[in-house]
Amino acid sequence: MREKLNEILKQYSKERNSPLYKTIEEFAQTVPGNGDSITQIDYKGVFSESKTIGLLIDPATGNILDANDGALNYYGYSAREMLSMKISEINILTEDEIAAEIHKAKTQKRNYFLFRHRLKNGEIRNVEVYSHPVNTKTGIILHSVIFDIEEKVKARYEANRFHTAVEQSPTSVVITDLDGTIEYVNPKFTELTGYTVEEAIGENPRILKSEKTSPEVYKEMWETISNGKVWVGEFINKHKNGTHFWERATLAPLYQDSLHVGYIAVKENITDRKIEEFKVAELNHELEVNLEELNSAYEELNVINEKLNESNEILKTEREQFLSLLNSITEPIYVADKYTYEILFANQAVNEVVGHNISGEKCFRALQNNDEPCSFCKHDEIFTKNKSCYWEHFNESLKKDFYIIDRPIRWVDGREAHFQLAIDVSKLKEVEKELRQAKQDLTNRSKELEELNATKDKFFSIISHDLKNPFNAIMGFSNFLYTKIDKYDKETIKQYAGNIYKSSRNSYKLLQNLLEWAGSQMNHTKFDPVPFKLYQLVDECITGLYSQISEKNIHADVQVPAELDAYGDKNMINTILRNLISNAIKFSHKGGKIVIDAMQKNKCIVISVKDFGVGMPNETQKKLFKISEKVTTPGTNQEKGTGLGLLLSKEFATKHGGKIKVQSQEGEGSEFFVYLPLP
Repeated sequence: MREKLNEILKQYSKERNSPLYKTIEEFAQTVPGNGDSITQIDYKGVFSESKTIGLLIDPATGNILDANDGALNYYGYSAREMLSMKISEINILTEDEIAAEIHKAKTQKRNYFLFRHRLKNGEIRNVEVYSHPVNTKTGIILHSVIFDIEEKVKARYEANRFHTAVEQSPTSVVITDLDGTIEYVNPKFTELTGYTVEEAIGENPRILKSEKTSPEVYKEMWETISNGKVWVGEFINKHKNGTHFWERATLAPLYQDSLHVGYIAVKENITDRKIEEFKVAELNHELEVNLEELNSAYEELNVINEKLNESNEILKTEREQFLSLLNSITEPIYVADKYTYEILFANQAVNEVVGHNISGEKCFRALQNNDEPCSFCKHDEIFTKNKSCYWEHFNESLKKDFYIIDRPIRWVDGREAHFQLAIDVSKLKEVEKELRQAKQDLTNRSKELEELNATKDKFFSIISHDLKNPFNAIMGFSNFLYTKIDKYDKETIKQYAGNIYKSSRNSYKLLQNLLEWAGSQMNHTKFDPVPFKLYQLVDECITGLYSQISEKNIHADVQVPAELDAYGDKNMINTILRNLISNAIKFSHKGGKIVIDAMQKNKCIVISVKDFGVGMPNETQKKLFKISEKVTTPGTNQEKGTGLGLLLSKEFATKHGGKIKVQSQEGEGSEFFVYLPLP
């Protein structure tokens, strides 16, 4: 037996400081080796003095032969109750499954087990069990050492959930140590870079470095993140196959228990967006060239107009040259009479766009398929002001976008005319629309990441601080009672028990809100609205909070009409009421008063919860319902809180299509209003 335990100790040699290692080591020293024997009295003495949860089990019947103080405290049974029970009354496996596991422990085929045990109060907890056969003078018994791992199981679940989110992220995620050595990459990284996870782990992100990113960018990045700040910028990186791609990266220091342990980078492939930006730049350049050409053409037109007056022969020659020039321009151009709107000239480009020669037709008919001059036309404006007009227009007939230049001219035959040049910018508009959509998508994604990060921070803050503190209090006071109960009088024991109860109650309230909030964040909370009597639900909440009310001698004045009907999800509204009433009690003075009222206003039920306690300043009121803000004000009896209850209340009110508001004055109290629409 001792040799088997020593083998187990070797497996846990890296955890010498853990309670599990010390317990097994302590037990191993008392167990006989091969050829030795042990008396039942000696063994039971070692068993009873053990600080861990211990059970002695008859492997033949499954009866519990003995339970130490740790087991009695953990399961909640008295010694008399435990010794009358079978292990099947604690282990939730079937009797056949339990018999099979007992056989494995008895024959030493296995000594470590993961079970789920039921406590006296009905709660089921995850446990680790180390079970070994012991030869006594009366036969073989099983000695089982039990460790509660409920919180470890929950923590592992949350870690796996966060890891899954990172693994499925549409952006590339890289984690390095302080020297820049890659420790983790997600699947998006391998898709983007061409490197497998095995190829990337252990390498430096410099494997992606190209010569196309300025050294100053890398210098600025390292200076920023080395100083504990977040850096955001762009890289031109190199794929494994040698091709280049653009990335927009957010790099930040990574901390564990306030210790700087490495860096994390979240990167998005923006190559397509960059290509579109380059295309837009090229189109803008082409537009500038065209405008320069047009300005040059206008100058030539003025020269030609002046020379037309010299002689008819020269006029004829210049006219041919001018019309030839207009026809050579690749953008649509037409000239219309100022008064009749008749098209005097249409170049080849505009005729090709329309599909036929439009000379001699009315411009509004030929180009817009209208029966009268267009309301948006700049015809009157250019002649009134005698200057050019630049504008954009979508041609419904042609289904194209144009950048239009209008100007008044005197045509070759001497008539006043309207000159129009239309540059087709449909492709440019499409690119602009795509860029705007891409920008909006980036903005939306950024907001989602900010909300996800705020949710994560809030969750980890509660887990690491707010949830741990009450358990520390419970463990501390219960340890005092466990180790020194014989030294305390009844009043002192009652005081310690009361402290344990308060810490347990606070932990339960926090866990209840935390589970409801987590379910809401993952859309696991079922929304099932039904009609109900509001007074009955308020009465249930007051009854559930009776211990808090009596502890501070609070007078709860329920003014909700008994006949008032409400409509909504009773569980969600119960959560809202529980949190608001609990807060009212928390911030009320001993002997104070709270008022719960409700009324129907139009098609809405308005619930109010009012206290006459400490109140709050305006700045605190503005932060109450924001997840990114931490608002934790102690109660009048120094009751702790996380602000999670109000966040959950707002979210549940919103699910009903309603809202929640607050009115408060420092020193005078606070009043919360919940608006629930009726169907």
